Amino acid sequence: MSTRSQIQFRDKFGTAQIYRHSDGYPNGPSGVIADLKTLKDWVDKTQTFRGAGYLAAQFIFYAKLQAIK
Repeated sequence: MSTRSQIQFRDKFGTAQIYRHSDGYPNGPSGVIADLKTLKDWVDKTQTFRGAGYLAAQFIFYAKLQAIK
């Protein structure tokens, strides 16, 4: 059975929320927390934070990249 989750990205201007149908469990190698830490490292390295909506889109893009590996 899939572990579903809703992930919110917030900044001072608003909130963006996405629905993750599977792998929504917080812990583990493919858990949400591990993916969010990787996303944070990626955003820090590339200096591409442009708000909650853009960060949510980057998270979806990151998930797509992981799916095609």
